Amino acid sequence: MSETSKHDKSPSRSAQNIPLQITVGAMNLYGQLSQPVEAQGLVLLGHCREKTDEASTFAQQRLIDLAHFFSTLGLATFVVDLSTPEEREQESQMGPPICNCELLRQRFIGLAEYLVEYPATRQLSIGYLSLGIGGAAALIAAAERPDLVTAVVSVNGRVDLACSYLHQIIAPTLLIVPGEDELAMKMNQEAMKTISAQKQLVEIPGVTTLFSDPTVSETIGWQIGDWFHHWLVKLA
Repeated sequence: MSETSKHDKSPSRSAQNIPLQITVGAMNLYGQLSQPVEAQGLVLLGHCREKTDEASTFAQQRLIDLAHFFSTLGLATFVVDLSTPEEREQESQMGPPICNCELLRQRFIGLAEYLVEYPATRQLSIGYLSLGIGGAAALIAAAERPDLVTAVVSVNGRVDLACSYLHQIIAPTLLIVPGEDELAMKMNQEAMKTISAQKQLVEIPGVTTLFSDPTVSETIGWQIGDWFHHWLVKLA
């Protein structure tokens, strides 16, 4: 466990849970805000439905698990599905969509704009977290509106979709990739050359997919938790 992991981790820390409906553009997005007592930062965990129902549900559950873990570190979380109920209904009939990175980027920004004004969270520094194409959207959102975000984490993100924006990012950026996925490693290594902000690339050795093993999931959770705790809490 790293030095930044040695902060106060209290599993008994109570949290207030608040369902929120946030309008972004003309669309309503629904999520769950969880705020522990004396929270010192807020992580926006955006879920992008880009695969089958089963795979999408698995990925969403991993984000929920991470949110629960972050709560023990004193971080508030907002877990949100980046698709609308109408879009999910369409998916059930036609299959998973090709995620629109531009649309997801707009939704990250719209959600953050709401949260920086929402009374319960307006005093908290915000971090972005997402997977896959959502990870690319989070990076683009961080580049376009640096005033809204303090730190960003992309887990196995499609950084190739964000390559023209990476040089604009000023928020400390953590990239996490499976060590046995050569294409993902190459893309993220190239991204590291472009990002000029504080940055770190974490390779999870021996795996081609992330979160499939409990031990690996715990390792990833600590890596991300440490990153957000360091960059969000120190500014609180």
